[in-house]
Parts: sequence; C-alpha cells; structure tokens
Amino acid sequence: MEMHLSDEQRQLDDGVARLMADRYGFDARQKIAAQAPGWSTAMWGSYAEMGLLAIATPSEHGGLDGGGAELLPVMQAFGRALVQEPYLASAVLSATALAGCTNEAVKSELLPRMAAGDYRCAFAHEERGVPLDDTQLRASRAGQGWQLSGRKCAVLHAAAADALIVSARSGDGSEGVALFLVQADAVGLARRDFTLIDQRSASDLQFAQAPATLLMGPSRATRDVIRRTLDVGVAALCAEMVGAMRGALEMTTKYLATRKQFGRPLSDNQVLRHRCAEMLVAIETCEAMAWLAAIAVDAPDSAEPERDLARAKLLVGHHGRWVGEQVIQLHGGIGMTDEYAVGHYLQRLTVNDNLLGNQDAQLDRLLAH
Repeated sequence: MEMHLSDEQRQLDDGVARLMADRYGFDARQKIAAQAPGWSTAMWGSYAEMGLLAIATPSEHGGLDGGGAELLPVMQAFGRALVQEPYLASAVLSATALAGCTNEAVKSELLPRMAAGDYRCAFAHEERGVPLDDTQLRASRAGQGWQLSGRKCAVLHAAAADALIVSARSGDGSEGVALFLVQADAVGLARRDFTLIDQRSASDLQFAQAPATLLMGPSRATRDVIRRTLDVGVAALCAEMVGAMRGALEMTTKYLATRKQFGRPLSDNQVLRHRCAEMLVAIETCEAMAWLAAIAVDAPDSAEPERDLARAKLLVGHHGRWVGEQVIQLHGGIGMTDEYAVGHYLQRLTVNDNLLGNQDAQLDRLLAH
C-alpha cells in the first residue's frame, strides 16, 4: 500500500472536511458537548447519509468493506473538529468486532442497522488491573443462554449504546475468552457514567448475572477478533490524533501571525517560528506512523503488524502530547481557557494517548514481540 489517498479516499476526505467546516465549528461543537446527550444525533444521521458509519462493515451486511486506509481521512477530519459522536465506539470498534464474530443471525440483524445509523454499540473489553489482551469478567450458562458477572472500566460512549459487545471468560475461566452481546437495558447491568477531560462520555459497568447472547465462543479465533478490533481502534486513534495536532498547529500559526507585541506580530520571532517548524516535523512524522498503522491493519500478514501498531501508537502518543503542550505555551494564558479551542486539542490528545494502551503499554507490547 502506498502512503497516499486514492481518488475515492480523497473524495471522502473532501466530503468529510466540508461537513466539518460547515456544521462543526468549535462554537457548534461546544454547544453539542454542553447539552444532553453530549453528542449530536443530527450529525450522526449525516454520517450515515455519507456512508461513514458503514466503512468498517462488510458489504454483505450493507457496508463498504473499508479498512484503515478508508478510516484514516475520516478520523483525521474528526480529530481536527474534536467530534463528540460515538464514532470510534460504534462504527469502528463495535462494527469491527461484530463483523468478525460467528453469530450470523445477530450480524445480519445488527450490522445493517449500525451502518444505517439506527443502532449503536459500545465495545466493553478493558478492565482495571488486567492486561489489554486479557479479561477476567466471567460468563456462565443460564438455561439455554448465558449470564455475565464482573466489571468493565471506562467503556467509551456506553451511555449512547443500544447494546454492548463484551469480552468474558466462560465457565471457570479455563475455557478461554468469548464475545457476548448484552442489551443496554439488561437486568443485572449497572452503569456509572462520567465525562472524560475531552468532554466525551465513558462508563464503568457492573455485570451481576446480566443476560447475554453468545457472539463467538472461546477459541483462538475469538482472541484474533479481539486483537484485530483493538488494532483497528489503534489505527483510528493515531489518525484522529494527527488531525487534532494539525488543527492545533493551524490555530497556533494564525495566532502568532495576528497577535502583536511591541508593535510586531509574534511570528516575527525566529525562536517561535522554529518551534512551529519543529511541531510540523513531529506532525509529519506522526502522519507517516498513522499510515503505517493503517497498513498494518489492512495487511495483517505483513512482516511486523504487531510491532508497527505499537510503534505508531507510542510515537503518535508521545509527539501528540508534546505538540499539545507546545501550542498551549505559545498561546499563553488564553490557551488554558475553556472558551478557546487549543486547550481542547491537548485534552483530546491526552485521552487518546491513554485509550487502547498508553505509551507504557505500547513499550511492553514492543518488548513482547
């Protein structure tokens, strides 16, 4: 795969960029974030109309058979606009996980609805104190069905989901990890919602014999589906962080060009111009790493997909945090205000750096391979 957009991907990029410019300016975004449910159902409908919700869905279920390369321009545009909608949780993570499962009846029912914007899922996998590749939540037989007991933490946009895709160990845990579907209003499911520092919602979940539908039984294939879901999510996060970095740098260069000190614009200061140049180099490096992550998920049989994804998330997270801190410094006090967008870029970069494995987790992943 070459590291540039195809004609179709460029058209998609242009379409998403126009949508964000027309309807998702910072003031509009802040109004969306401040009102329940914290994201826009109207924008969600627009994403569906453009086919954005169908990118990660197989064509046999009404999707576009897209991968990392198709998600990359969308996530970059979303990062630049700091979108609030549950796109990563539902259209990326959940759609990828559900598409890989073996329960054809559920897939045939839900994937077309998710692609059309009529149904949303959240991917509940991470647990406190448990490695990202593992789970300790338990699944047990209950008549002809299953019940789940245990906890999941910081499930992104669980409050917006109609159902949850949940990883759990079946039986006494020795049988391995399986995937289940749990309705959001299921008896025995308790949800504690909270707001992340970037104004998106997340939830801690408590399962107490909550009824569940088996999507895929314990097997190596199930672990592969979970791993691929996390990998696609990592690639999407890398792309979103690149978009956020570009948005932050654009704001900063405009600010330096218009803000005057002693009668001269700040951009006349050579040291500040050099700082912006350093940030641009870091962003270009991160964009190359985002492409590397997209290539790794689109060609999983490449030489080192696991290491490439870990390298990408590590470097994009590192440079993203640095760029976010630098733009705050160059803006001064105004960069810390809630009414100004540049501080929100740092918040989004910080959250994304910690999602699906922070820098320490990626280092551990590199050492393990």
